[in-house]
Amino acid sequence: MKRILVIIALALVASAGALTTHAQDKDATRNATREKLSNLLDVVGPKKDVNVAFRQSTKQPYNYVGIMREGLVNADSLEIVVSVTPNDTIGFRIYPHYKGEYINLDKAKNGPALMRKLLYMS
Repeated sequence: MKRILVIIALALVASAGALTTHAQDKDATRNATREKLSNLLDVVGPKKDVNVAFRQSTKQPYNYVGIMREGLVNADSLEIVVSVTPNDTIGFRIYPHYKGEYINLDKAKNGPALMRKLLYMS
């Protein structure tokens, strides 16, 4: 009986160590992706076509935030959030601003019509 308990304890310790190294590998991969994204945004962001200066978020180190103000017809600005997800992918969230505020579909009289119009104009 004692041998079985010792074997189970050793198996649990070994599996916990394997999970820790897997998590560390995932973090290392995510950090490498974040560094590559940072370098890319530093080079491409300020160019004429994009013209957005991205900065790393202070609250979330895997997010980069930029504001686009030029070349827009239907919004005052676009807040662009680029993030590195735990699954080693890159996600984009873009929030339009109009008259200094976010466009809030919940406050619109006809939210679906506004969404269709925004998609049509984009």
